[in-house]
Amino acid sequence: MWTHLQKLIELLLTGKHLIVLKRRQVGLSTLLCAYSLWKTKFFANSKVLILSQGEDEARDLISKIRYMDDNFPDFLRSKRDPDQTGFIGFPDTRSEIRALPSTEKAGHGTDATLVICDEWEYHPYAEQNFAALKPT
Repeated sequence: MWTHLQKLIELLLTGKHLIVLKRRQVGLSTLLCAYSLWKTKFFANSKVLILSQGEDEARDLISKIRYMDDNFPDFLRSKRDPDQTGFIGFPDTRSEIRALPSTEKAGHGTDATLVICDEWEYHPYAEQNFAALKPT
């Protein structure tokens, strides 16, 4: 565990809004995927939205979350329904993780427990998405 990730975990558990400027390949996306999985597996009615610059990139993060869940010991694995390319539901906690591309309407009219905007610099509609998601 890298020191910068330990500090980020502390901030995730205490902070409301975080903006992290980072380099590539420092473990942040993996940590946020694990955090998303923890929120949805162990907290009822959690809704995680993951926005990335495009649909493929957003779905890659869902794939990473699915891989994590699949590789837990049997007693920690969760039933997933639905279990789709861009959407995972956890019926035991009535929680979900949804991947969204950065489109003009992404995040409008929704609520969320956690919103992750990965690679925000490359989102074509970053300002509109932030305006739509900030209230949640």
